[in-house]
Amino acid sequence: MLDWDDDNTTATTTENPATPAGGPAPVNVDDKRVINGDTDINQLAPFKYPWAWEYFMNANKNHWTPLDVNMAQDVHDYHHRLTAPEKHVYENVLAYLTTSDILAMRNIGLAVMEKMSAPELQIYQARQVYEEAMHTWAYQHCIETLNLDQSEIYNRYRVVPAINGKIQIANRRLDAAMRPDMNLRNRDDLQEFIMSYLFFAAVFEGTWFYNGFSPIFALQRRGLMRGTGEQLQYILRDEAMHFSFG
Repeated sequence: MLDWDDDNTTATTTENPATPAGGPAPVNVDDKRVINGDTDINQLAPFKYPWAWEYFMNANKNHWTPLDVNMAQDVHDYHHRLTAPEKHVYENVLAYLTTSDILAMRNIGLAVMEKMSAPELQIYQARQVYEEAMHTWAYQHCIETLNLDQSEIYNRYRVVPAINGKIQIANRRLDAAMRPDMNLRNRDDLQEFIMSYLFFAAVFEGTWFYNGFSPIFALQRRGLMRGTGEQLQYILRDEAMHFSFG
């Protein structure tokens, strides 16, 4: 988990080896910072945050794609077994989660990564960006497989008040974190960035995503939409790591 107080970070310090004449000194691990660091961002090791590298390694053990999941039964269930209200809820879940994962991807890729000053943090976050994109692919795969009206589904976040309200809150937090004049050495800007970071990590991904998963898992427990449920189980495993990292 990110510790914004670098003074309390425990790290093993190793004495720098001799520097070639006229060359720059190797990165000192104690000089690394989560943000506002001045060390060379292109030098991966030595790690100050080895746990971040472990997150990256563990994330790669959960590699999957939507094409790995058989959706044939879902097609039958959607067209022949789901009630009209169940179809409505299922479609709203896809509408909400697709838009939400795009926002989560943009938050990490555009607002967070470039502010991190330790490469081991950025590497896991790069994996997280990929995972958010793959989650969006999973929802799109469901929409395509069931032959749903993509334009109508994707527009629901604009017209369904409950979905729109959450998306607007997330957009405001993302816009705040992406301000071009943000200076994280300024206390007020740093506080605003941390609030946005915590919102996406704890509220958006740590709470609201689970609200979206639960209706699909309820159908899955009844033997319905099992392919969709299986994909969301993989996504849930990814999101649990994202929440824990944050």
